[in-house]
Amino acid sequence: MITDELYDLLIDPTGPTAGGRIFTPDTPENYTYVGPYLVISGVGGTSEEDLTGGIGVANERFQFSCRAKVEDGGNLTCRSMAEQIRVTLQGVAAQDGKLIEGASVASRGIDLYDSNLNLHVVLADYEVWYSEQPTSAPD
Repeated sequence: MITDELYDLLIDPTGPTAGGRIFTPDTPENYTYVGPYLVISGVGGTSEEDLTGGIGVANERFQFSCRAKVEDGGNLTCRSMAEQIRVTLQGVAAQDGKLIEGASVASRGIDLYDSNLNLHVVLADYEVWYSEQPTSAPD
C-alpha cells in the first residue's frame, strides 16, 4: 500500500522531530500528545489509463499534517518537519522494488493553529506518483 511506502520513506528523516509518531489517515482517537507528530492522509488520486486500460502508473494526492505544541517549538518545529518531507520527496526517484516513482508539490506551507489544543499545524500537499499493476481493457 502506498501509505506504508510513504511511512517507510519518512520515518528516518522526520525521526529526530516526530520520534516515529507518524499516523495514517488521522490521529488515533484519544491520542495523548507526547511530542511533535505527523499525519499522512490520502485526499484523492487517479490511475493513468489509455484506450487499452491501465498503464501501470497512478498518482495520489497526500496531505502531510505536521503538528506540534508551543512548548515543542510550535510553528518552527512544524515548518522543519514540512521541510524534511519536501527534501525527502524531492529526492525520490524510481528504484527497483519500490512503488514510489516521484512526487511534486501541490501546495505547501499552510499554517493553522488550534487554540483548544494549543497545537500548531502546517499542512503540505503533494502529488505522489507510484507504480501499480497494469490492468487490461474489458473485451
